[in-house]
Amino acid sequence: MLACASALAEGPVRIGTIRIESVDVFSPDEAAKGWIYRAANTIHMQTRESFLRKQLLFREGDVLDIARLEETERNLRALPFIKIASVTASVPQGGVSDVLVRTQDSWTTQPGGSFGSKGGRTAYSVEFQEVDVLGTGRSISFAYDHGTERTTRSIEYSDPYLFRPFWKGRLLYADNSDGRQRVLEVKRPFYSFLAPWSADGLLVRDVRNDKIYADSEVDAEFQHDLRERLLSYGRALAASEAEAQRVTVGYDAVDEDFAPVAGRPNAYIPDRRSFRYVFTTFESVGNSFVTMNYVNRDSRDEDFNLAPRLFVRAAVSPRALGAPSTSAFAEVAVSGGALLREESFGEAAIDMQSRFDDGTRNTMVSVFLGYVKKLPTERLQTFVGRLQFDRGWHLDRDVQFAADGATGLRGYRLHAFTGDKRVILNLEDRFFFEREYLQLFSPGGVAFVDTGVAEPEGRPLRLGDLKTDVGVGVRIAIGRAASNNILRIDCAYALNRDPRGRRGFLVSFSSSQAFSFGLESRSGQ
Repeated sequence: MLACASALAEGPVRIGTIRIESVDVFSPDEAAKGWIYRAANTIHMQTRESFLRKQLLFREGDVLDIARLEETERNLRALPFIKIASVTASVPQGGVSDVLVRTQDSWTTQPGGSFGSKGGRTAYSVEFQEVDVLGTGRSISFAYDHGTERTTRSIEYSDPYLFRPFWKGRLLYADNSDGRQRVLEVKRPFYSFLAPWSADGLLVRDVRNDKIYADSEVDAEFQHDLRERLLSYGRALAASEAEAQRVTVGYDAVDEDFAPVAGRPNAYIPDRRSFRYVFTTFESVGNSFVTMNYVNRDSRDEDFNLAPRLFVRAAVSPRALGAPSTSAFAEVAVSGGALLREESFGEAAIDMQSRFDDGTRNTMVSVFLGYVKKLPTERLQTFVGRLQFDRGWHLDRDVQFAADGATGLRGYRLHAFTGDKRVILNLEDRFFFEREYLQLFSPGGVAFVDTGVAEPEGRPLRLGDLKTDVGVGVRIAIGRAASNNILRIDCAYALNRDPRGRRGFLVSFSSSQAFSFGLESRSGQ
């Protein structure tokens, strides 16, 4: 776009014709390599041009703004059913520039399921999902999921164009082995840095059995009944291509009831909680994106916003609105990153929150540090590192931090270490073959080291208490898949014993990376 940017400097240029090119799962050149690829294209319902036009942040006749084109490209790339997206402007002629929007679909119909293991627990699921129904961007899924904690039978529907452009809807209905879940949400997020307002309405009913662990054993189990009703409205105080500042006000009613489970250990039952929060938030987010591949999703481009972000939330739950007592809540979150060199960047985030109800309650501080570096080797490698620290004070009885196979310690079983404080460090060298076999999958591998621990109240975090594992893994990237396109198999060896004296090898496999990068959404939403 250098020629276009140079012409813009000479005077305003307007957008002429907007042309949409939507390429099927396999391009014409790819489809020519075999009948199976042509058959896949025939079965697949291509994303409609009308839907893609609704996602554009510009119209014909608008003044050409390269930043708006780049933001539109990021938004399209964020859609799960879009594999590749580009938005380019032609060299202006006579003060007019045409825009080409080119996308390539992923395979959107996904019958099948998964079989995996995390921390020594086996989980499997059977699912049918269509993430681009009739090419409209709508998604519907039916699933049976036998997870590590519960079995879930669910149906979920989402609509990225509910009433008008950028209005989104979501409906979830699930029956679980230990309860049920219902979610209804309608929202219009800050979909762009220039979006003037947002709105959100949410209804949640979630009934499930929760467990508290001590020394890797179940210490308590109880039924947790959550009901939430939320309404909010936000306005942009300042909005430009470089930065947005926003204020949101709303009402959030939360009721949480707890009850014993027959025949299960009940060392304690959390007290009932009921809040009627009237809240306001302030957010300031900048626009400083770096686009890289071979980080989380193999060859697919990903967008990482490294600009500073400040988020502040203050809420009060007054007795006058029906709460049992007047309480308050506050949260401050700061995040950002830096492009260290052309092929590396760092991320950092800190989040502090607390409830104020006859003193501080459920106070938590979380710190995240991340590092990504593409190595100058003959075969492409990406070195990634993550440090996660969490600390809690006066936590609610149903809240605890875990360090285990599901949270980053791949050599240790689920709930091996739990408490009110946690630290986890992951170092991983991801290497790629940079070749797509049969136009379907790309193999790769990793070597990793994990170390960390969680400690209960009254016991400090000490360097000598850290638990460490080392291991290797296989990654299979399915570039045409719509959502999680990485199949992961890791074999870790625990160097230290867990509270039950166990150590040794543990194999885990899943449909996503063990941990990922990207602090914030692509448009500061």
